[in-house]
Amino acid sequence: MRSAARCTALGVATAAAVAAGILGSAPAHAADGNTKTTLYTLAGSGACAGQIDVGVGHYPGQATLFLGSTLYGVGSCSVDLTYTFTPRNGGPAKSFTRHIPGPGFFSTSKDVVSPGPADIYDVTVSTNAPHTGAQPMTIDIQRYQG
Repeated sequence: MRSAARCTALGVATAAAVAAGILGSAPAHAADGNTKTTLYTLAGSGACAGQIDVGVGHYPGQATLFLGSTLYGVGSCSVDLTYTFTPRNGGPAKSFTRHIPGPGFFSTSKDVVSPGPADIYDVTVSTNAPHTGAQPMTIDIQRYQG
């Protein structure tokens, strides 16, 4: 019995050490915070209103933009969604605008952009019409080491 208890204790300690090693050696993206948000908006043109789910991800030296939207209304409408990346270490903010047609569902995924040098970025989203609900996002873009 003592041997079985010792093996179990050794197994638990080994598993904990392996888990700590794996977690400790993971790529450093510790500064990533909220990377998804939802906003509610009116259309910039036409008679529509809707919801836009947005997100950001990263590749080394670059960022990816995600969006999925549904605009409800009558007749043709559209809204422009702008992602603004502001580096925490100073430097100019950089914006990327995507045109969303409506009414109906529209989405993009893995739209790759270069907001600037490796840094932690605060990312905000806004539209060219009255909107509400968007929460700030944070992303850590690592330097590309090709």
